[in-house]
Amino acid sequence: MNAVSACLVLLILGEVGKTDAGCRSILEDRYRAVSAAIVAEDLEAIAAMGYRSFAASAEDLRSIWQANFQMVAEYGPVAFELVDVMETGNDLVAVVDRRIFFRFEGTTEQQFEQGRSRDRWTRTDGHWRLVNREEIGERTHGQVLPDAGPVSPRLRQLQSAIERGQSQAIPEFWAEVSGKCPLVEPLSDEPSQRLVTFLWRDDAATEQVEVRGVPDDPSCNHFGRLPESDVWYKSVRLPSDSRFIYVLIVRRRIAHSEDGEALREGTLVETYPLDPLNPLVFNAGSVLELPDAPRDMWHVAREKVPRGRVERHRIESKRLGETRSIRVYVSSRQGDPSMATALAVFLDGEDSEDLMSLPTVCDNLVADGKISPLVAVLVDSHGTRGKDLNFNDSFIDFLADELIPWVSKHCGAHFQPDRTVIGGLSLGGLAATYAGCQRPDTFRNVLSQSGAFWRRRPDRSDLPEGWLPGEIAKGSSPKVRFYLEVGRFESPSMVENNRRMRDVLIAKGCKVHYSEYHGGHDHVNWRVSVGKGLIALLGEQQ
Repeated sequence: MNAVSACLVLLILGEVGKTDAGCRSILEDRYRAVSAAIVAEDLEAIAAMGYRSFAASAEDLRSIWQANFQMVAEYGPVAFELVDVMETGNDLVAVVDRRIFFRFEGTTEQQFEQGRSRDRWTRTDGHWRLVNREEIGERTHGQVLPDAGPVSPRLRQLQSAIERGQSQAIPEFWAEVSGKCPLVEPLSDEPSQRLVTFLWRDDAATEQVEVRGVPDDPSCNHFGRLPESDVWYKSVRLPSDSRFIYVLIVRRRIAHSEDGEALREGTLVETYPLDPLNPLVFNAGSVLELPDAPRDMWHVAREKVPRGRVERHRIESKRLGETRSIRVYVSSRQGDPSMATALAVFLDGEDSEDLMSLPTVCDNLVADGKISPLVAVLVDSHGTRGKDLNFNDSFIDFLADELIPWVSKHCGAHFQPDRTVIGGLSLGGLAATYAGCQRPDTFRNVLSQSGAFWRRRPDRSDLPEGWLPGEIAKGSSPKVRFYLEVGRFESPSMVENNRRMRDVLIAKGCKVHYSEYHGGHDHVNWRVSVGKGLIALLGEQQ
């Protein structure tokens, strides 16, 4: 089966009114047709019947499915019941209960979504189209069917205890896992993976829980609930070296808002709490870090390592017609910036210091003899990021023709292009690569972490996505060294275009250090691996 969006799968329902048998028969035929089209993956048929807010064409559906969802291995059956139907002019309005059964690839749990909605169908040119849906009543996602159970050995043990009437097993379980979640259990059939179980404790108002950030189809990341307990859970298989930030989404029925204002009874409120059972937090997000995740701990300050200094400056740019804020780091060894033999320019300067701990990384690398003393310039860009980093030739010229001469004069040092690095994250990785290709006279080393190479030029709507790799392929070799990395849990477009960039650069004869890690698009991995990039480009072996 191809990937399928849960919201599109829900094309099978509706709510309302009174009618005769003829209208009911029409709608029954329509829902059967939609169900058959989903099972057959007939995109054209679904697009023809589906409602406007989702897709206008089969290509729209295909793009949504392929971009966001993993494989669905098995469907069926799709069940629905017309509770009520009413005819109003050219419209039919129906109340429909639905149950959609499906099995996701890679899991043994068969799941379903169920609920009730009010659907409005309209007749155009003799054909009925579903044009609006309003969800009503209770709705649950990802419930485990009665004949299935948790795959986690620890949860199966708890389930057995509950079935034997051991009521104390539940509080004992919560006491056991508090501060130790998510649960991580070995897999006998795959030693290089772990079974990871995310948990949530029911608070009487919880209606639905899901987790985002795991490398899985968002449509199947809803938690199930262990029968006769307050335990909500979701289990996934993950490589044992995974590290990423995840988000819980908890939907609750409440009667009052946080400020005390009365709400309509049964209002469904969505919240995004940190995982209360997991003490590991970074940048306001809960972190999953499995035992074999990379441990290059250069970003952790060491007590006996001398610290370099960070200076803050503002410099005028004639090229940009603006004043820009920068931070200049000078490593402590020998104490004199004129003794530095390398220069590193990092885009997103605020994040480079605050989230990447780059001064600490450089301190440790110099102290360990991994790289020679250097100057690092962190260019702040939070206020101008979208303009600066998206194929902006003026910004690249500012870096090469104004910033670096200013830094050289300020430090009393001359930096050779082959010992000068430009680095960035995401859009910054794209900008750093573009700078290396545009100005190899200045930047002959590029450090790109999760470079957004899928982007198109904003000033050229006629050019395709992934423009830069294709442009490099058409030109001459940039004669630049590259360190590229990307997380395997990032979007398919991000991963594919980083691989494409790697292949293009290697074909052009460039020296490329390429790395993929089991993680997402976040600083929690970038801060660990940035040291590897600096060693690859500036290490003494170079």
